[in-house]
Amino acid sequence: MRSSSSLVAVAVVALGLVAGCSSGSSGDDSASTATAQSGAAASQQADGPLSDFLLTASDVPVGYTQMSVPPAQAAAAAQSILSSSKDSKVTPTSCQPDLSGASADSLAKSATAIFSNQSAGDLIVSVAVPDTKYVDNYRTFNLGSCAKHQVAGEINGQAFTGSITAKQLDVPTPGISGALVIQQDVASKLAGGPESPAQSSLIALLPVKGTTVLVSQKSILGTKVPSQTEFATVVAAAAKRAANG
Repeated sequence: MRSSSSLVAVAVVALGLVAGCSSGSSGDDSASTATAQSGAAASQQADGPLSDFLLTASDVPVGYTQMSVPPAQAAAAAQSILSSSKDSKVTPTSCQPDLSGASADSLAKSATAIFSNQSAGDLIVSVAVPDTKYVDNYRTFNLGSCAKHQVAGEINGQAFTGSITAKQLDVPTPGISGALVIQQDVASKLAGGPESPAQSSLIALLPVKGTTVLVSQKSILGTKVPSQTEFATVVAAAAKRAANG
């Protein structure tokens, strides 16, 4: 059950990432400020490949090793995430992102680095996407009136429901304006089973040079909340990479 609930938690984070491709937004007034900040970040463009924005082994805490994901597997995962996200239903409906403009091609343009600590059961994911509107959409669909919402969908052929709560964290993002850092808690329930205890992800979105860098950290084996102090170190490294990318 723990591995299944972890998949649901990952799927919910992925829904937020895919939502960055959406063309619409709901009426959270705080998004207007974020839009202006993100627009300023977008005025510059990246000089090199998206991989330059990603965390490397030297940026993550001791005990983490980088995972290698074959391109074909990554492409299949992108298609699965897109299909699952487009079919998911969010309540209240005002928190449902418009995914009509999302495509597997848009996801395939991202770059990803994944690091795992197998002994601790922790995972750090670093993603770079060639767009800065992800911050606005994450803020719109995960904070304000959407800080608490539900998602229903299917993953790996199993129907699930997820209860999501999110709150903004005061974690420094040195050198990056308009960033967003949140803690997202997902309590999931597979069809016919009991609700699993909430699993927590710490997520940072850093808009810079026409790119958004997403960094997340979570436990994939249990329900412990990742260390915010450790995550702050990871975010600082990601911010440095992003600023120099």
